[in-house]
Amino acid sequence: MISPYTTLSYSWGTGASGPSRTTKNNFHEHLCDISWSKLTKTVQDAIYVTHALDIKFLWVDSLCIIQDDPKDWENEAAKMSDIFAGSELTIAALGAIDSCVGLKIDSMAPPIYDPPEEEYEGALIRWPVADWGRLEQSHLFSRGWVFQEMLLSRRKLHFAEDQVYWHCRCLVESEDRYHINHEGELRPSKVMTNEDWHDLMFVYSGKDFTFNTDRLAALAGVVKWYSKEYNVTPLLGLWRETLSLDLAWLSVGREGDGGAPRKSTIAGLPSWTWLVWDDCVRFPQLPRVREHVPFLRVIYCSINWVGEPMTSALKSVDLRVQAPIKTLTLTLPQEPEVVGLRLNGLEQSEVILDELGWSSIPYRDSFQSETVDVLILEGIRGYGHTTKSHVTFLVVQEIPGTTAFPRYKRIGAGQMRLVDSSDDDLAQLPSIFSDSVERIVDLI
Repeated sequence: MISPYTTLSYSWGTGASGPSRTTKNNFHEHLCDISWSKLTKTVQDAIYVTHALDIKFLWVDSLCIIQDDPKDWENEAAKMSDIFAGSELTIAALGAIDSCVGLKIDSMAPPIYDPPEEEYEGALIRWPVADWGRLEQSHLFSRGWVFQEMLLSRRKLHFAEDQVYWHCRCLVESEDRYHINHEGELRPSKVMTNEDWHDLMFVYSGKDFTFNTDRLAALAGVVKWYSKEYNVTPLLGLWRETLSLDLAWLSVGREGDGGAPRKSTIAGLPSWTWLVWDDCVRFPQLPRVREHVPFLRVIYCSINWVGEPMTSALKSVDLRVQAPIKTLTLTLPQEPEVVGLRLNGLEQSEVILDELGWSSIPYRDSFQSETVDVLILEGIRGYGHTTKSHVTFLVVQEIPGTTAFPRYKRIGAGQMRLVDSSDDDLAQLPSIFSDSVERIVDLI
């Protein structure tokens, strides 16, 4: 039986402001003793809080993982879902930009007024008053590794600049009781929907990393948790069971970047995963799905790693699907004020090319119509009497070769709005796609 322990979620900082680390050279020394003076203020404060809660053990990544041992890092990073999900409490240093600042316990202003219990209703004991929105904009919440730490932890104590916040599955409450949310954080939820996962990946893809190559590893804990909880098969940030819905992601760039896409430096990623871009991604902005009919079917998929899934290097990726494919032409809309690309001039279609990004649209006077292959993914109907149905699709490019099945590379994605009718048959392709050819292909 594992003894109760806490975990620490904090920003490392760089250089001299970084935390104490366990390395190959000091590993055996750290097994015996770690000098208090060698610990940074944030770690010292976390130890104080842990002891005050009468808990004997604290897990700190910089100390519990051998930092210059790639194999140990790979193995331990793969255990993050168990580490944070199994913790009694995660101590979050929201008010610290590095590990030397501490939890701000000593610098927090004393309460303005601490009323007797019978007078507590309506009393304000800290200033400024709690603001959860301000906390969500904190430096710590912007960090990529912190995403899974917050999501997987059952309970969190957030140490902000001016007060402490409690955060569990059913309650978020501030120290001054000004902010109380009885819904708390309900994710990971008991029932996963595609919208839940898509929302999570939209948030995660916008997080910051010191090393962008960590974007795959920092998602490993969440993927492992969801895979086990819902019995689904992970495919590099997507799921085999819902692949026809998941493949329709769109790269939207980052605020301030002008929408220019940034290619990932992680080796071996295929074109069909959103992780191939170091950018914020979103999925088609459709109403919550009431009904969907997949036109794409997975024939075979295999992802092989050098070591642990997600935290080691990719060895090989194979994805074979069957879906309707048709050759169409991309054009600009006729109206000068409308930006974007369309299929054969159909204004109800919307196409985003990966290399261009969401906000980077070709100049009208220089764009040449382009013939592309379109691979049909899903027919989707949302909720509401006036909600229109949609078809989502990939824009793909065939890669010449002598392989057993044609190979296609993803170059974009899009959606097309269908008629308003409430009884339109999602199982039937819209007329523009009616002469599509059903093919078995490899997506690379």
